[in-house]
Amino acid sequence: MTRFHTLALLVAGLFMTFSHSTQAQAPLKDPQARVQAAMQSAAALKSVAFSESFQGKVVTNGSTSESALQGEVVLNGKEGLSSTFTMQRQKIRLVSDGTTHCLYIIGDKTYQKTDEVIPRTQLMCVVARGIFGTSATWVAGFLHNKTELLDTSGAIEAKDTQNIDGAECEGYLLPYSGFDVTVWLTKSDPPTLRRADVDLKKTVQNQGANGGPSDATVQVDITDWKPNVATTDSQFVFTPPDGVEMTKPGSDTLEGKKADDFELALLGGGSVKLSALKGKPVVLDFWATWCGPCRKAMPIVEKVTEEFADKGLLLYAVNLQEDAEKVQGYLQSVNLNPKVALDKEGTVARAYGAPPIPSIILIGADGVIKKVFRGISQQFEDDLRNALTGLVKDGATAK
Repeated sequence: MTRFHTLALLVAGLFMTFSHSTQAQAPLKDPQARVQAAMQSAAALKSVAFSESFQGKVVTNGSTSESALQGEVVLNGKEGLSSTFTMQRQKIRLVSDGTTHCLYIIGDKTYQKTDEVIPRTQLMCVVARGIFGTSATWVAGFLHNKTELLDTSGAIEAKDTQNIDGAECEGYLLPYSGFDVTVWLTKSDPPTLRRADVDLKKTVQNQGANGGPSDATVQVDITDWKPNVATTDSQFVFTPPDGVEMTKPGSDTLEGKKADDFELALLGGGSVKLSALKGKPVVLDFWATWCGPCRKAMPIVEKVTEEFADKGLLLYAVNLQEDAEKVQGYLQSVNLNPKVALDKEGTVARAYGAPPIPSIILIGADGVIKKVFRGISQQFEDDLRNALTGLVKDGATAK
């Protein structure tokens, strides 16, 4: 499943959360009128360019971890999108003319292309995975005047004003069933979106008792706002650099490539060097304790890989940049016991295209990447089992 298909499912689910709320809409009041005016004004622009910055904080067992995502975005008309995002030194280009959508990890030798019908609100969330998903969905809906953001919110409450980088902004709290958003709008008429503070405590509060996060927040800053900026058609059509080819539909850019070698410390002591495992099929599960989909995927990955242990299959859960104590505490709380490799600097994760996480990489006995799962679907367990059946069979044939 490609990033496009995975995100289409995830974002569609988030918008369903908005549209199925039973909260009655409050009578029109000044706070709602101000928020609505900002949404309508943004959606009415012929084009707009802006910078978008995400800062995430997650608290797990009293320890705070942080992550960041920065992007440059240009929207044109109702469908055109040109963007470049940077996350942990990985740069990703996402370009769409409304019909053809292309995603390119800068420096790679392949890119993804699809003509699948995907609304621009969903495309804007393709790169913003994990903790950033809800906030990216909300901001995209705001900029496109998605009325469900107001219809499913509780009564909007005016908050204090604050100065954000020289701009006087007024704050408004929009409460939802799973999270809260405090939006900061400029005092101009019409107002423009400057910042959104997204509080995810409602979503994660029930996970803290099971070893998961107890608190999570995301701050989204919108800067360098340029309304009705001049654009050209070529900005919204992807031209691959020399030597860069399109991947096959449904495949991942890593599939068919030799797996990059690495050596990482293991939780509990010792280390693992991938090249030393050649001759055996290997599964790498890139994950973090704060990642909800990772927590769903890991029990499945551990269960299914154990079914093939007698075939020599090895599993290493590669943790992204978390303390050993935090990782150990989480695994004990959920009664899981995979071999964990600690990717302290995140260099191995980046080499394997993660984030997004979970990323599950299946490496054949010959050291070649055979299958990649980005995120999990409803049929993930069956898909993984089928892929592993082929993996160990290929390894046996090679011998």
